[in-house]
Amino acid sequence: MRNSSRTRFLAAGGLLLAALLAGSFARRGAYRGVPTPSAGPPPAIAGVSPNPGFPPTVPFVPTRPPVPPQPVPFPHVSMVSRGVTCLFCHSGATKSPVAGIPSVYLCMGCHLVIGTDSPPIQRVQAYWEAQQPIPWVRIYRLPGFVQFSHRPHLAAGLNCEGCHGDVGRMEVTVPYPAYKQMGWCLECHEHQANPLPLTECQICHY
Repeated sequence: MRNSSRTRFLAAGGLLLAALLAGSFARRGAYRGVPTPSAGPPPAIAGVSPNPGFPPTVPFVPTRPPVPPQPVPFPHVSMVSRGVTCLFCHSGATKSPVAGIPSVYLCMGCHLVIGTDSPPIQRVQAYWEAQQPIPWVRIYRLPGFVQFSHRPHLAAGLNCEGCHGDVGRMEVTVPYPAYKQMGWCLECHEHQANPLPLTECQICHY
């Protein structure tokens, strides 16, 4: 009786292990079929990832949470509609963990002659004349136990809109809530060509 029970137990364990392995291999096969990201920034649509080839299943829904007032109103739509690219102002994104905020010096490189009659631009000019930085209020802040670098994400072909939303159409910059969901990041990492190292804890937590 004991041998019979042990045999049934081992057989059941073997079947369970085989099922788990089969599911794991099937899942890896699905990752290989994920297309590579295409060029160009597709529009942000509720429930759809802005980055083809990086399809998070965590709901990707743009919202408009309350944001603190800024010292100077800054509608990104005004800049983007005139052809100013993200990296012109946030040049650190391709070479450092932090995208960076443009200095008043960079702003005044254009606004010494452009929009000088505009009240918001005159505020920028006041900071320039006082030789003081603009005290922008930060709206993206990750927990201290999360490490993030813009550089590898841009090198992998992700668009800025994929994490920040369609900033180019924003009158007021608001954070996308999905950026604080670990599952959203993991889902994207799992769909890369090398998912195993990208889903290790120490990739983001070190």
